[in-house]
Amino acid sequence: MASFPILMTQKFSFTPGQIGGHIAAFMLTMGLLCPFVIKLSKRYSQPQLLLWGSLIYGLFFATVGWVSPPWLIVWMFALGASSAVMFIPTLQLSASGAPQGHLATSMGGFTSAGALGFLLGPIVSGGLLSLFMLWYSNLHAYSIVLFLGGMLEFSLAGFLLARGILATRSASV
Repeated sequence: MASFPILMTQKFSFTPGQIGGHIAAFMLTMGLLCPFVIKLSKRYSQPQLLLWGSLIYGLFFATVGWVSPPWLIVWMFALGASSAVMFIPTLQLSASGAPQGHLATSMGGFTSAGALGFLLGPIVSGGLLSLFMLWYSNLHAYSIVLFLGGMLEFSLAGFLLARGILATRSASV
């Protein structure tokens, strides 16, 4: 999200209002879907929701650098929806894993980890962007960094989902 306005300005000459509208599509979708994801978490396990949300988010994130308007707004809605599917189970898992009387500490740790991600994400992606700009145009370098980040999440979630499915099948045999 930190570099999204830069990319959209360079790639599509978006105005601040257009950038804000796209970020709002992401954030509002995430916020509005959270209550529905809470209901889903009563039907499906939190790790399943977290991993499926991560799989979908990773796929859309990996491809966002190659999507153009008007499809980009669809991508932002999809990213917001899959974020809600990741966010709520993560909160629930953090809360349920907290020892008796340490819920605030657990939530503080969760928030701190998120803040660390917001700090390190732009640093790592900025470093990768600088590296790729040695060989590619700015816009292509952005797309590559987004692709790598999304594919990392997609691959990790896919691996963990496959591992869980195989473990469940082998346990039932």
